Amino acid sequence: MVIHARQGLFGSTFVLCAMFLEIVMTAGCDRDDTITAYVAPQDDAASAVTGDATPSATQPSAIATWTAPPDWALEPAKPMRLASWQTTDNNGAAEIVISQFPAGGFGDTLQNINRWRGMVGLPAIANGQAAPPQTLSMGASKVDVYDFTGTALNASRVRVAMMTSPNGDMVLFVRMKGPATAVARHADNFDGFLRTIRFTP
Repeated sequence: MVIHARQGLFGSTFVLCAMFLEIVMTAGCDRDDTITAYVAPQDDAASAVTGDATPSATQPSAIATWTAPPDWALEPAKPMRLASWQTTDNNGAAEIVISQFPAGGFGDTLQNINRWRGMVGLPAIANGQAAPPQTLSMGASKVDVYDFTGTALNASRVRVAMMTSPNGDMVLFVRMKGPATAVARHADNFDGFLRTIRFTP
C-alpha cells in the first residue's frame, strides 16, 4: 500500500495511522472464516419408532423367536410390529403381522373379536361365546386362534392367534389377513409358523 503525504509531523502521523490500519485489515482477511456445523446424533428411541432396523426371517426379539416360511416375503420394519410379511401370491396376497402387548393392555376379548370381525366387514356381536376360538396345541401350551371370513363378493378373511408368555406379562398377536382365497392357501403355513414361536426366557 503506497501513501503519498506531505512531510512533517502531520504527514508522519498520517503515514503511521495508515500503516496500522493496513495491518489490522490484513490480519482480518487472513482469519479462517470457515463455519463448522454441528449435527446432533439421532436419538436411538426415535430410530426405533421409525423402524430403521430390519428383521430377519428367523427373528429374535425381546420376547420371542420364530422362523417364517420361505415363501413369505419380509416387509420393511414398521412401528407397533415385531415383524410382518406378505405371501407371494399372484392373485391377491395376504399379510402376516406379529406384534406384542402387555397383558391387559389391548382391551377385552370381545372388543378384539369385534375389531377382527370389522376388518372383514362382519357385524359386531354382543357375546364372545358366539365366536369361540379354535385351539392349537403347542407342546405343553395351547394357543387360541380366531378366524373370520366376510360375506361380500371377493371376501376378506382374517386369522388371528393370541399367545401369552409363560410368566403371563406379555401377549403376542399373530394375524394373517387378506383375500379369503389367499388366507386359505396359507392357513397351514400360518399354523406351522405359530409352532415355531418360542418365548425367550
